[in-house]
Amino acid sequence: MGTILRWEQEALGAPQRQTVGSLLKPVPPVRRYHDTVRHLVHTLSLAGFPGDRSVAAHLAREGWKLARRTIQRIRKEKPTLLPPAPPVPPAAARAVRARYPHHVWMLDLTEIPGFLRLFSFKLAVVLDVFS
Repeated sequence: MGTILRWEQEALGAPQRQTVGSLLKPVPPVRRYHDTVRHLVHTLSLAGFPGDRSVAAHLAREGWKLARRTIQRIRKEKPTLLPPAPPVPPAAARAVRARYPHHVWMLDLTEIPGFLRLFSFKLAVVLDVFS
């Protein structure tokens, strides 16, 4: 959620600019509808969809009309994937340990929608890590 908020802030922060900053630029750049379709087919192939017909059926359920032969042709192409991410230096492993009661607390907040989303419940769970 933070990423989308950052994108919106960058897009709305300077409306006079002709281009949006680097956070909104896809890598590699997607400029045409065909690039989006190719990227989607390659992503589904990497996700483990077994055959061209299953990819076509899945895309048809989502409203994308592609023939089985088109998917075969796209799958034969070399996919343009994102460049590898730079290696992240390992952080110092520090574990937070509760040494006595009421030392470390954990909190979880969840919103549970009600009937037809007319109302909602808030559920809060607090745990003492020591126990």
